[in-house]
Amino acid sequence: MSPTTPLWNSSMSPVPEPAVQPGPTYIVLHPQWYYLSIYAGFCAAFGIFLTLRGVVFYFTFLRAATKLHNRMFSKILAAPIGFFTITPSGPLLNTFSKDQDTVDEKLPDSLHMVWLYSVILLTTLVLVCVQIPFYSLVSAALVTSFIIIQ
Repeated sequence: MSPTTPLWNSSMSPVPEPAVQPGPTYIVLHPQWYYLSIYAGFCAAFGIFLTLRGVVFYFTFLRAATKLHNRMFSKILAAPIGFFTITPSGPLLNTFSKDQDTVDEKLPDSLHMVWLYSVILLTTLVLVCVQIPFYSLVSAALVTSFIIIQ
């Protein structure tokens, strides 16, 4: 095995025939089904976590939208009669539906993107810190300075 060959590739390579192909022999650590089952496990875990995230987001934002709707509706019902004579019903309904649309449609998408990019950022940061341990000191100093500035 050459020093530049990754262990993952070398462990999946077949053992060459010494009579046909002279050179270093590769040790097969596990059969191929072992690696395929690991990959299938990762795919299954991804599917489970994706479904779990969808369910959690759905119920969280459904609860938030319901609370906003009930609070807005109770405030409007508690408004004095003079409010309804001054404010036309068209702009009132437009504002009500716009706020509900923001909570129903735009907020979940925005928070989903924040969550997605936060996970990507943390994964990249961990991988870089594992490969370059000195970078963990630099990133800790950057995070500390960011917290102090905020």
